[in-house]
Amino acid sequence: MKTTLKIIIFTFFFIVAAAGSVYLGFTYVNRRYAHEEHYPEPDIIISNDNQDVEIITLPNEGVRITANTRLIYEYQYEEDSIIDRTEEDAPYFLINKTEEDIRELYNDWDVLKFTEGEVVLRRTIEGMSRQYFYIGVMDGYIAVFYQNPINGSNLKEITSTPYSILPLQEQYKLLKGVEVAGEENLIRMLEDYTS
Repeated sequence: MKTTLKIIIFTFFFIVAAAGSVYLGFTYVNRRYAHEEHYPEPDIIISNDNQDVEIITLPNEGVRITANTRLIYEYQYEEDSIIDRTEEDAPYFLINKTEEDIRELYNDWDVLKFTEGEVVLRRTIEGMSRQYFYIGVMDGYIAVFYQNPINGSNLKEITSTPYSILPLQEQYKLLKGVEVAGEENLIRMLEDYTS
């Protein structure tokens, strides 16, 4: 009986020791794998007084572009700092792409924002923008003109607002022409004149 009890106790301790070893082995492997998963190779290593400082950029792995994602393209002109901005729904060929995919596809753009709802890409362009306008008068109505002709014409649009409804001082300004830089400023000023 004593021998049987010794065998049972020995078997019990053997099973506990084996299970503990397996558990520790799995824990070690999982921690090591998790470390590699969450701490990729550093993008930049800066050495300072024999101490290395790692700068790590973590990719936004879980976020992907969906059919509801808005893509915003910004063109920033260096000379006048005007930003021309266009928006569109994500095209079919970008759906399910990650931030890393977008950085590879648009390698000459900066990714300013990457969320499921919105992706903002910016490209810097040398020179000045073509977005200089002036607001004036044509055929008795408030009109918008390009400062530099496009396709041989300066006229951008004629509004349905007669300039004669404005105060005399504003009418005089419009007859001389009011210079505006950028599409957003143009929209704001037209709203002021037409409201």
